[in-house]
Amino acid sequence: MDYFEDVKSIELEAESEAEAINIGQEKLGLLPEEIKCEVVGEGSRGILSLVGSAKKKYRLSVKDPDHYRARKLLLKVLEYMGLPAQVESERVSEGIYLHIRSKYQGLLIGKRGQTLDALHFVLNRLFSGNGEDHTPIIVDVANYRRRRERSLSRLAQNVAKKVKMTKIPQILEPMGPAERKIVHFALKDEPNVYTRSIGSGIHKKMKIMMREEEMEEY
Repeated sequence: MDYFEDVKSIELEAESEAEAINIGQEKLGLLPEEIKCEVVGEGSRGILSLVGSAKKKYRLSVKDPDHYRARKLLLKVLEYMGLPAQVESERVSEGIYLHIRSKYQGLLIGKRGQTLDALHFVLNRLFSGNGEDHTPIIVDVANYRRRRERSLSRLAQNVAKKVKMTKIPQILEPMGPAERKIVHFALKDEPNVYTRSIGSGIHKKMKIMMREEEMEEY
């Protein structure tokens, strides 16, 4: 399947919305929570409709196309990697959050999350391949990214305190774009502290320094 083509809707008859979704999820290849179900009319009447409840006609389609495409694309990438997994998805304020459940979680995370960062980068590049603006995708494994976010926020605050006390800049370990963003965000309300990414490539070091020093560098 082309993951950027529109997923077609189908119409079917069923006695309830639950039955319609149960039948339609296999036909559409969707999870129940991804299906939008609408009543579009009365079903055909047969002999059995004289007793019991009459059927209705339902139209089933994708509730959130970007949500669906992101999950399917990640599953395809994992298949190519030879690392079968389940993927759950949800809408969050930052975009589409994809949570991978797999017995290979250590391989998918990698050293200091570098494999996960690479997977995150590749998926966003592939997803934007349709030439349109797209919703950011966040890829996570075993809640690593959320745990790492809390850890980095605490680290950034502690290092900022040290910088303010000693007036000496501190350099943090190389990080991917998502992790650097966490550090920047954690210290954005610190009036006397400035953060900067230094180096080249995807993984760069983070420099935390006094704001007056940042002004002197320019």
